[in-house]
Amino acid sequence: MPLCDSAHSACVSRTFLRSWRCHPKLIFTEETLGLKRTEARDFTSRVNQILKNHSDTGVKILEFVFDDRNNVNTCHLNSWLQKAVTPG
Repeated sequence: MPLCDSAHSACVSRTFLRSWRCHPKLIFTEETLGLKRTEARDFTSRVNQILKNHSDTGVKILEFVFDDRNNVNTCHLNSWLQKAVTPG
């Protein structure tokens, strides 16, 4: 289920809201984050929020698909990678 659909489902399902936080496969693209081309600057803030709410059960796959329009700062990228590799 795409992340955008998951977020919508979470609004109506408390069970799903709790379960997505333990999902070990996180793929972040403009599409999965529900971003339009003009909203690409929100990429960093959405990824930060999702990883902040993700449980410490571990991440098996962490994938980022972005281009230079997203303006991702390396300190953000480092913190995302640290969150993914640090055991809970």
